[in-house]
Amino acid sequence: MQKWIFYILISIVFTFSFITKKNTKTNDALIDLGRHLFFDQKLSANLSKSCSTCHDPKFAFTDGYKKSIGIYGDEVMRNSPSLLNVKDRRSLTWADIELHDLEKQMLKPIFSTTPPELGAKGNENQILSRFINDKSYKKKFKNAFPKDKSPITFDNIISAISAFQRTLISENAPIDLYRSKKDTNALNPDAKAGMNLFFSDRLSCSTCHNGIHFDKETRGFPFANIGLYYCEDIYPQEDRGQYNHTKDSNDIGAFRIPSLRNIALTAPYFHDGSAKTLREVIAVYSKGGREINYGSCRGNGADSPWLDGRVTKFTLTETEEHQLISFLHSLTDSTIFKNKLYQNPFFPSE
Repeated sequence: MQKWIFYILISIVFTFSFITKKNTKTNDALIDLGRHLFFDQKLSANLSKSCSTCHDPKFAFTDGYKKSIGIYGDEVMRNSPSLLNVKDRRSLTWADIELHDLEKQMLKPIFSTTPPELGAKGNENQILSRFINDKSYKKKFKNAFPKDKSPITFDNIISAISAFQRTLISENAPIDLYRSKKDTNALNPDAKAGMNLFFSDRLSCSTCHNGIHFDKETRGFPFANIGLYYCEDIYPQEDRGQYNHTKDSNDIGAFRIPSLRNIALTAPYFHDGSAKTLREVIAVYSKGGREINYGSCRGNGADSPWLDGRVTKFTLTETEEHQLISFLHSLTDSTIFKNKLYQNPFFPSE
C-alpha cells in the first residue's frame, strides 16, 4: 500500500513538473512574440510606427517629445509615460483612475481615431494579413497560443504585447543599491544630501513620491492638480485631466502622480511635456504652481482653487537645488540599456 502511495506521489510530481515546464515554455513564447510585435511597424496602418516609437528603450520607454505623434503626424493628447515597472502601476494613463488593465489600455493606441495612433480601426484585415503571410510570425503565434486554431488575432496580439510589457522591470538604480543592498557608496555626497531634502518636511516631495517606484502617496489621492495652469477658462479646455472622465469639478487639472524612476531620461516633463528640464519642474513646485504671462492661458496656478493641498512652497539655494537634482539622477537604472530582452529584436545592435 505504501509503495502505491509512493508511486502515485511520484506520478503527481512528474505531471506537475511537466505542466509547469510546458506553461513556462508557452509564457516565454508569448513574451517573445509580444517583444517582436512591440517593435514591429507592421502593426500600424501605414507601416510608419510601432509601440516602441512612443516607448523607446533609449528614453526609458518614453519618446522624448512633449506629446507623442500619431501615424499621420497628429499630436496625441499627452506626453508618453514610461512603461518600466508598468506591471506595478495602479493607473495606466495620465487621467483615468479607473483604467488598471494593460489589455484594455492598449485598445486606445491601437484603435483610437482622435487622432489615430497606430490606426488599426478600419484596417484590421490588412494589418492581420501581414502577420498571417509571415512564416516567422505564424510560428511565433502558434508557439504562444498552441490551443488556438487561428491564433493571429488582435486579442492575441494585445495579450502578447501586454505579457512583454509586464517584463519591463527597472529596480537597479544607485538608489536601489543604497537602500536595498546597503551599499553606502552607491550615492555620492550630493545625492545623499539631495535625498535628505527630498524626504524632508520642508520640501515634502515624498508625500506624493514615495514607495519603491516613487509614485505612491503617503496621504491624499494618487491624482493631483499641481498648479500648472489657472486660466480664465479654469484650465486648458482641451485637457482638464481626470475631470475629462468624472465631470467632477474637484478633479479639474488632476493628473496621475508619475513614477520618478529614470526621470533623468524621460524629459520633457508633466502630462503635456511643458517642462524641458528638472530645474523647471523644481521651480513649479517651489513656487507652489506655475505662472504663465503669455498666450490664451495666462494666470498663476498657485492661485487655483483646485490646487492640491500637498503642494507647498519652498526655497532652495543653488547648492541645494544641485543636490536635489543629483538625488533624482540616482534614480536612473543604466542596466536597462544592457538588457537585450528590452531591445529591438529587428535591430539588436541599437
